[in-house]
Formats: sequence, structure tokens, C-alpha cells
Amino acid sequence: MKICKVENCGREAVAYGCCQNHRRRMKRYGDPLGVSPSRHGMSGTYEFELWQNIRKKYPVCDHWLMFIDFYKDTGKRPAYGYHLKRIDEREPFGPDNFKWALKKERAKTPIDRRQTSKVYTSLSDVPHETIQAIYNSKLEGMSIPDLCTQYYVCTRLMLEIMRNR
Repeated sequence: MKICKVENCGREAVAYGCCQNHRRRMKRYGDPLGVSPSRHGMSGTYEFELWQNIRKKYPVCDHWLMFIDFYKDTGKRPAYGYHLKRIDEREPFGPDNFKWALKKERAKTPIDRRQTSKVYTSLSDVPHETIQAIYNSKLEGMSIPDLCTQYYVCTRLMLEIMRNR
């Protein structure tokens, strides 16, 4: 039995190393301790909105599932017009796979279409064979970010697939 990663909790971990209570708080606030985004003053900021959008549309590492960790790694946007870009488009967003880039720079980045495919964002777009392969890979112990990268499924959709299993 795995134990919740939150200090002095001691409950059984159900997802992402957290118990059900702390997982719910992490999903709602981006922090297992339940610190509301408005408490740390980041609600409504560009960085908070960016974090929410990235989690919905792209694969992200487990570490970036909490806003606090995301912000510690990325910091404040350097200036208006900068956006986050993955250094390696085949890998999920994470501390070692991002950089701030201007929109023009993002558009110039070559993407090898033989190795990179469209990321699925809707359950109806994912072929049944892919969903079955995801289940089998998860049973073999593959992590959510690795599954997202291998099967080109955004994190939000991957969690939905796991819930509907």
C-alpha cells in the first residue's frame, strides 16, 4: 500500500501519490494542501491561465500538475508577447522541456511530422485500438505523462480515459 506524499497524512495514496482528500484539493486548486489560487494572488494572471490551458491541451509531467511547481519552474513571463514552447515537441511539458519564446519564434520551429502527430483532445477522436493499448500499457506500470507522449493524448483526456476504464 502506498502512503500519501503529503507530510503527516498517513492515508492510502489513490492517485499521483496523494490520498483521495489531497488529490481532490490538487485537482481543484493545483495544490494538495488546498491553497486556493486567490490566496497566493495568482488567480487571473497570465501564468495561471497558461498553466490551466497547457494541462487541458498538452501532455505535462507529473511535477507540473501543481500550479506552485509550474510557477517555480517557469517564473513570470519575461514580457508581453512571450509564450511557453516545448523544446522537444515529442516530450511532455516539464521543467527540462520548455522555454519562453516569442510567437514568431514558435512558428519558425521545425516539427518533424513523421515523428510528431496531432495530440488527441477529444475522446471521440481516439481510436478504440489506441484506448486498449493505453489500458495495457497502464497495467504494465507506465506513467500518465509517458502514456500521453506515446499515444499523443492530452493529460486531461488521458485522465478521462483512465476514469472510464
